[in-house]
Amino acid sequence: MWPATPFAHVADNDLAVGLFVDYLSHSPIWNECAIFIVEDDAQNGLIMWMHTNYRLCAGGFVREGFVDHTLYSTSSMLRTIELILGLPR
Repeated sequence: MWPATPFAHVADNDLAVGLFVDYLSHSPIWNECAIFIVEDDAQNGLIMWMHTNYRLCAGGFVREGFVDHTLYSTSSMLRTIELILGLPR
């Protein structure tokens, strides 16, 4: 087992996300999935620079190879999930 260092935890998390996306991408429900991945590294405080964090979306609804350089906040990502689920405003 790896030593419990911050770098080891990051590697474990990245691996887990990759395995999860890979599993779903080979499942019959892939075309109905939307996976939202948000980097959450506030360093025990507020995120002051939104451009230093990334947001990813994977699933059957996402265009392959598409990169959007628009600045999205966590709130806007949550709103997108609400719209997909048909929740009221």
